[in-house]
Amino acid sequence: MPFTTRAGNSAYFLVLFLSTTHSVSYAAAGEKWQTFESPAGFSISYPPGWYRLHVSPARLDIFDSRKGRESGIIVSQGHVSISASEPADLANRSMGQALGEIDQFAGKIVERKSLPPPPGSNCGQFIREVTGGSAYGDTTRDWAHHIPPQVQVKFYCRTSSGKLAIIGALFWESDSKRAAYEATVKRMAESIKMRP
Repeated sequence: MPFTTRAGNSAYFLVLFLSTTHSVSYAAAGEKWQTFESPAGFSISYPPGWYRLHVSPARLDIFDSRKGRESGIIVSQGHVSISASEPADLANRSMGQALGEIDQFAGKIVERKSLPPPPGSNCGQFIREVTGGSAYGDTTRDWAHHIPPQVQVKFYCRTSSGKLAIIGALFWESDSKRAAYEATVKRMAESIKMRP
């Protein structure tokens, strides 16, 4: 069963359970990616061959393998989960207000910086964030101590009209494929488009 963390009632980051060693390509140059579009008009590109979990028509949840699940482990070593959404209850808030709500449920913030908006996007603000530690953000729970250190790399795109899109990749801190995961989630974030 997937587990979600949340800020308020939306900013969901699906945690996916993976245990297979199936290898996939991540951000290979030149390959044709698929496009996800929500009913609200939020769209994003994602790699072919990845497994999509249909949690909601309003959000994209994918992982690099569809097989396996390890009890008590959020993401198996050597794998990654990526989620993207446009949380309605964080719309029309400043970036600072939205991040303040999300921070209540995040792990330790390792890095957060503003980046130039991607060409062709309608992002007025574009932020990259890296968090570490327990993916749940709450190590006081008994089961949290059994979770290996996780890293979540997130991008936030906020339009001038106040809409906010969030995309996050989750993987083990010690994973040797970290650079590939980060390249994939960055390419996905740069493809974000939202209705004005």
